[in-house]
Amino acid sequence: MLKQLGIDNKVVGLIGCTKGGEATLLIASCIHKVKVVVGIVSASNVYQYLDLI
Repeated sequence: MLKQLGIDNKVVGLIGCTKGGEATLLIASCIHKVKVVVGIVSASNVYQYLDLI
């Protein structure tokens, strides 16, 4: 997504619901270009994906 034309790759935001919300939190913690995260009904503690990072 960051390489597509018309995308401002300096500032990125993510939105996700339930497990997608948890994924957005994990992605934002690893990719510093993500400046805004909206997690809808996401858990604040995510452990099951930590081995993928």
